[in-house]
Amino acid sequence: MNNMDIIDTRLSKLSETMRLLRGVAQEDKSVFLHDQIKLGAAKYYLLEAIQICLDIGNHIIGSMGWERPQDYASVFRILEQNQVLPKELAEKLEEMARFRNRIVHLYGDFDNEILYSVLNEDISDIDSFADHVLKFMKTKK
Repeated sequence: MNNMDIIDTRLSKLSETMRLLRGVAQEDKSVFLHDQIKLGAAKYYLLEAIQICLDIGNHIIGSMGWERPQDYASVFRILEQNQVLPKELAEKLEEMARFRNRIVHLYGDFDNEILYSVLNEDISDIDSFADHVLKFMKTKK
């Protein structure tokens, strides 16, 4: 499997994960915040979507021989520095990477109100990431 095939496979998985995430996010806020199953599913699918973006970014960075990221947030900064992502989107995705860390490490102290807000206001940034990756891939074929 070549580099572009690997990225394409991950983009397909990202699309499926986003479909599932949107299904969970459509719930009314008060119902969502009191449904532990939906909260768990939302956290998992969001975590998976962010991780797929990080994996795609790391794969692009490695295959292009660019500077190695020092942490998750820097993956998107490096993609911005190399014109894969616009600056504003890269900054939003850096915040998403930090949000990923909060999901993973905060356990019981996690604020589900913020999760609901991210699901309803910010997940389109992941779609934009996929669009920019596809544009980048077209320039490399």
